Amino acid sequence: MPKVSICIPNLNNRPYLPERFETVFNQTFQDWELVVCDSYSDDGSWEYIQELAACEPRMRISQTPRKGVYAGFNDCIQLARGEHVYIATSDDTMSPDFLEKMVAALDKTPAAAWPIVVWILLMNTG
Repeated sequence: MPKVSICIPNLNNRPYLPERFETVFNQTFQDWELVVCDSYSDDGSWEYIQELAACEPRMRISQTPRKGVYAGFNDCIQLARGEHVYIATSDDTMSPDFLEKMVAALDKTPAAAWPIVVWILLMNTG
């Protein structure tokens, strides 16, 4: 069982997926699985996700009906096997030490039900 399940629902976010997945694969903490539920994207996302999953054994992928982002999160969580679940979005990124710090904080405070994650918004002004 992995320590962390990273759950990412996706619908037509193909332009953001390379950077999103790169930031997962480059984590300093490596005991994770990546659960991706794609809602039948028609922008090439599903094909890209399949290509990555063929090379990354920690990825678990599925296609789920288009029922909205929260249903997508629930679909991912149902497939998750990790001790901890990190709910992410397909158009976001994370620092290389994100999971390492999150797991350390959760292990230090076992009574914590949910870690609070500070989001930093980066605006593309170009």
